Amino acid sequence: MRILGVPLPVLPFAWLLAACVTSADIGGQEGEDLEDTDTNDADTAEADTDVDGDDTADADTAGGRDYVGPFVIDAVDAAGLADRCAGTIALQDVAGTLTGEGECTFSGPLATPFPDGLGADVSGSVEADDTASGACTFTLGASGTLPWSGTLGTDLAGTFSGTLTTASTTLTVTGRFDAAPE
Repeated sequence: MRILGVPLPVLPFAWLLAACVTSADIGGQEGEDLEDTDTNDADTAEADTDVDGDDTADADTAGGRDYVGPFVIDAVDAAGLADRCAGTIALQDVAGTLTGEGECTFSGPLATPFPDGLGADVSGSVEADDTASGACTFTLGASGTLPWSGTLGTDLAGTFSGTLTTASTTLTVTGRFDAAPE
């Protein structure tokens, strides 16, 4: 039996073939995913929109990227008492601008003269080559602003050193932080 000159067993196959059209057949581009909801016309991975300048897509959020980790300061006061101040730093990277706070407490000989430990507002920036730098402005336990420098890889790491002052003594400090993305 034939319908329109086509043998009947071939007709269902023709309907199946007609139903299998590509997006190019209905006005799209070849290979385009019809579920594509982004605003670009390309069907490639979205460009890296983080600020660290590399080609690796990071888990950035609209508000930036958060980093948390250890904040450690080795300190020696004017009388020669040495102690380690250990705590936490929390930083946020928004468009290459870093802001946050670091706080730590002493557990040895400097715990008595510094019962609240040390605390600093930390600011800085990340460059296209993933180097980072800024300042730690100490406001808790001692005062002073120390420059820091570091890098942004998997973690945001930095180091600083210098002298902080209090009403009764000076502290010579060497500090570091190594904050991982949250």
